[in-house]
Amino acid sequence: MKNNTHSDKLGGPKAVLALSLFCHLSLAAVTATWDGGSAGNAAWSTAANWVLDSVPASGSSLDVSFYAAGAGNLVTNYLGTGAYTLRSLNFTADADSDVVTRLSSSPTGGSTRNLSFGGAGGAAITSDPGATGNFTLGVGNGSVVLLESLTISHSGTGLLLINRPITGTGFGITNNGNGTVMLSAINTFDGGVTLNNGTLSLGNNSALGTGAFTVNGGALNVTAGRTGANDNVQNWNGDFTFLGAYSLNLGLGTVTINADRQVTVEANTLTVGGGISDGGNRYRLTKAGYGALTLSATNTYSGGTTVKAGTLQFGVDNGLGTGGLSLNAGAKLASGATVVLTNDVAIDGAVEINTASGNLDAYGTIRGAGSIRKTGANQLVLRSENMFAGGLTNSTGIVTVKHANALGTGVYVVEGGTTYWDGKFDTANDGRGITNDIVLLASKNFNTLGASNRILLSGKISGPGGFNRNCFAGSKLTLTGDNTFESGVRLDIGELYLGHAHALGTGPVTNKVSSGFIGVTADLSGGTGVANPFVLTSNLVINITNNLQLSGSISRSADTEVAPLLIKRGASALILSGSNTYDGGTTVEEGTLRLAADNALPLGSSLTLAGGILESGSFTNMPASLTVTTNSTLAVGAGSLIFVSQTTNAWTGRLTISGELGRFSLRFQPALTAEQLGHIDYTGRALHVSPAGYLSTFPKGTVVRVY
Repeated sequence: MKNNTHSDKLGGPKAVLALSLFCHLSLAAVTATWDGGSAGNAAWSTAANWVLDSVPASGSSLDVSFYAAGAGNLVTNYLGTGAYTLRSLNFTADADSDVVTRLSSSPTGGSTRNLSFGGAGGAAITSDPGATGNFTLGVGNGSVVLLESLTISHSGTGLLLINRPITGTGFGITNNGNGTVMLSAINTFDGGVTLNNGTLSLGNNSALGTGAFTVNGGALNVTAGRTGANDNVQNWNGDFTFLGAYSLNLGLGTVTINADRQVTVEANTLTVGGGISDGGNRYRLTKAGYGALTLSATNTYSGGTTVKAGTLQFGVDNGLGTGGLSLNAGAKLASGATVVLTNDVAIDGAVEINTASGNLDAYGTIRGAGSIRKTGANQLVLRSENMFAGGLTNSTGIVTVKHANALGTGVYVVEGGTTYWDGKFDTANDGRGITNDIVLLASKNFNTLGASNRILLSGKISGPGGFNRNCFAGSKLTLTGDNTFESGVRLDIGELYLGHAHALGTGPVTNKVSSGFIGVTADLSGGTGVANPFVLTSNLVINITNNLQLSGSISRSADTEVAPLLIKRGASALILSGSNTYDGGTTVEEGTLRLAADNALPLGSSLTLAGGILESGSFTNMPASLTVTTNSTLAVGAGSLIFVSQTTNAWTGRLTISGELGRFSLRFQPALTAEQLGHIDYTGRALHVSPAGYLSTFPKGTVVRVY
């Protein structure tokens, strides 16, 4: 038999009195407590389901309470024969089981039954501290109708879910309490949502209705990836947290902050599509938490931005308002598209700048003791005189340097990606150009942009990697450091100048095309000079105004089918002191080519003198043939220069021999033609070629008869 003996809380004498007054049509509030006593059905319209076995009358003074101790029909209750209007719905501290209320005429659906909230002083849904059940309002086909603004104060530990549409004109919802409330239907009420405390979980893109969303505190969450469909205007009047079970886009509604504001994103991404303003009051926006905050609009808040943790992404120019940007240790700044950043930046500790979604063009000055790690496939463009001390690491993508001090004062580490050097930096920093030390952990591209670029790298370049020098024709890259990087240099278009014998590190030098050249800015002829091996894929042009010694071997790459040339230009001396095997030939156009080793001229390769001087020295060299196209000089020494496959090509220039022409100084096999011999001058003396091909003068007193 049903027990109707209850405490005051559950409807004792006070409740009986309240019900009596209600039955006499008093305007006083009436509390009806569910006990689910009916064995036949779970309808609100069944008296046995209520304490005192009396069906509560719908009205703005009705307070419904779930539930009495030992209550039944909790997950199957429904409105039954008619719609209901309440002032409040409360879940008591004894509500430790789930409650599901259907807005329908039957447990399986039936006719629509709306549940309306209204009453003097406002409407409310509450749960008491200690309630542990999950409470669902709105299974079925009815709606929740706001006749007054609704305050939800959920303090239980379970979920309070409203999963049917909430309608109403001029009325909104305020969320208090510290529990989790979920709105999961297409809601059309227009009075807005105010979040003061607890967690508001959005289970539908239209969960917030069409009014303003005001945040005074608390937390947001979503049940799946969501994008606000109604572009609600937002007022951030307090700090709040996005828990981030999934990502949320709040839509295009504008945002107003009324003080310095912190948004904590714990996981996934919170996107703000509307512009954030502060009325010119210089309020600061702070991003905390390990998730990502994305700002997609042009923002005008003026107090600056701080990223304490996680990722801050912006997708338009000026997306971070005005004022400085501070990145704490571990923070990440990301471009959401190709964007311009004009804010000055302060970095504290190791930070990351990610350009996976577009270029980031930084005009502001970067300061601080921290370091930057660049990730993402697109460009990070550094335009200013930066003063950050911790260095920059290019992990992926492109770093474009547009100022001699753009890299700050620390080490530039090349882990991956490409570096673009874009500017005239050779006279900066008292002629030292870019002074950062560089560590090459991989072999990556060093590109100069534009034919007028002048890049001087005076810091030490080290590491196991190398670089590919890809440039515009006419651009200039100068290396003056005592470098130790190991994997060498690959040359492309443009000019590469050396200011130190170790400028090229310790690895091999290869060339890709012949439209650039190597020059020097200092005398590099002492000691072993430049000892790097050169592996030629195409012609190598040496154009020098200071002496240069190459002591490493020069060979032909196995990857090319074209025999590459070595071309000497410039007024100074090129000294070859290695044993070389390149087979495309050697051309001297200007200055001096000095042979300082056996086989400095590769065995069997051609030699063309198109101006300048060849010094044969005291070594034995055996090229294939000699062609003289422009007046040139051959300075013979104690060694032998033997042309082993002399051709009969006509010489268009004259060859002047200087030095002491010895018996074995010059040999041509086969012998020179008479026409070629007639283009040689040697101190005004007549010359002849012996049967063995040696070039010598006639003995004194010899009469030469000319026919």
